Amino acid sequence: MKHNRNLLLPALAALTFLAFTPQGDAPGYHPEEGTVLKKRIENASEISLDDMTMVMNGQEMDADMLGMEMTTTTKQVIAITDTYLAMGEGRPTKLKRTFDELSSATEVAMSNQMTGDVDQDLTGSSELEGLTVVFTWDDDEEAYTVEFAEDSDGDEELLDDLKEGMDLRGMLPPGDVSEGDTWDIEPSALLEAFAPCGSVKIRPAELDEMMSMNAPQPSPDQMLGEFEGDLTAEFEGVREEDGVRVAVINLLIDVSSAKDMTEFMEEMMGGMEMPEGMDIEMDIESMDMEFGFEGKGLLLWNLEAGVLYSLTLTGEVSQAMDTAMNMSMGEMEQSVEQSMSLSGTQSVTITTD
Repeated sequence: MKHNRNLLLPALAALTFLAFTPQGDAPGYHPEEGTVLKKRIENASEISLDDMTMVMNGQEMDADMLGMEMTTTTKQVIAITDTYLAMGEGRPTKLKRTFDELSSATEVAMSNQMTGDVDQDLTGSSELEGLTVVFTWDDDEEAYTVEFAEDSDGDEELLDDLKEGMDLRGMLPPGDVSEGDTWDIEPSALLEAFAPCGSVKIRPAELDEMMSMNAPQPSPDQMLGEFEGDLTAEFEGVREEDGVRVAVINLLIDVSSAKDMTEFMEEMMGGMEMPEGMDIEMDIESMDMEFGFEGKGLLLWNLEAGVLYSLTLTGEVSQAMDTAMNMSMGEMEQSVEQSMSLSGTQSVTITTD
């Protein structure tokens, strides 16, 4: 008995030591109630036209025949302040979000046989900028409701399609991890990086004026379908960033999405007013969009605060758009089918404070 007791005492001591010793550095989502976190998202891309074909009343033309070239450079900025008013299991149950900055800058360089060289600068803004909304989790609906905070007053339509998700908690490992461990992430988690906050209603004023549009314009989340493909993560370890201990997670990304934009385009065209003297009617039969992204990322996670520290994504992007429509100009009617393929680079950077 004495011999067994001598073995048991060291074992009990070891268990006691482990009970009061941190068990690794697994990143987890656990912001405290009252936490205030500023987030800034910059989404930049440069995309050029690779190929285009157009069939008008059975006659096929391509980009070379039309002398068509186009490059679009875009930078979008979304800056918000989130206050975690109440927390539940793995999510905020009440989140206050202030939109500090919502802007975009787009440069379009285009040329074709009809117009020659055209350079257009578009500056986007949103009526949501400066306003505050509150997301509240509804257990029965298993979804968030959103409304303006008491000190904000905006058009109720601005709340349409806003989303709470921007914490990237869906990218975290399912349990404890050690250096070198890998795991698969649901590709849908990328929507919070490519289309943060959902539809934030950033609109280029120049385009509104040029096209006399009184209709919604597609936001990234409305142009992206469900992501499919591969999104894998690898835990590199822990390091310090400006005095903050962060978990380092490398990402490998190869995803794509497809979206039927027909209904949206019909609504948008219905709100478009053509310049005086142009009697043109358009009937959209179909519009399909495809998006692909292949690249890598670096996710840093604040271990003490239990929130996102930063994210950087870089990679190659591809887009395809197929449209079929009928056009009438006075007594002349035309059926038009158009296919466009584009490619380029895209980067997403998220920082917190």
